[in-house]
Amino acid sequence: MRTRMQWTLTCGIGCALVLLLAAPGCGRQSAPRTPPDLPTEMPSEEEAERVREDAREAIPILPEGERGLSGEDLPPEARETDAEREPDRPQRYGYRVQLFATSDRALAEQRAAEYREMFDAEVYVEFEGILYKVRVGDCLSRDEADALRREALGLGHEGAFIVDTLVHIR
Repeated sequence: MRTRMQWTLTCGIGCALVLLLAAPGCGRQSAPRTPPDLPTEMPSEEEAERVREDAREAIPILPEGERGLSGEDLPPEARETDAEREPDRPQRYGYRVQLFATSDRALAEQRAAEYREMFDAEVYVEFEGILYKVRVGDCLSRDEADALRREALGLGHEGAFIVDTLVHIR
């Protein structure tokens, strides 16, 4: 009797596996079909150059008043780094604690002013990409940055995290 139960159980498991493997998206799948209009050979140098020329024509050139956000279009204070604002202060790689980020410069400056009252360390507004990032500290060691992060967490800044960046040497 026991062998019949084992056989039934084995058959049941085998059937379940077959059904699982036969389900859509399971088991071995073949590669997707290649579109018929896709070339199978590399283009010659002349064809490649023609494609490059066509691509240059496809890039729109915006009129003077409609530029996007590039480094040249930003106000000088947004493009400056700490090293450019204070060239005499020596710098090296270290850590800061980021507390806030926004695309609104005025809001970033407002938050930085609030954080300056809370922390004994320096507070910086750094522009990266399209965001103004409010960071605190000039930590030379990871332990020092971690202590500053714990202080920020204790003050209610739950999203505070450590970033490695150029810092001022005290």
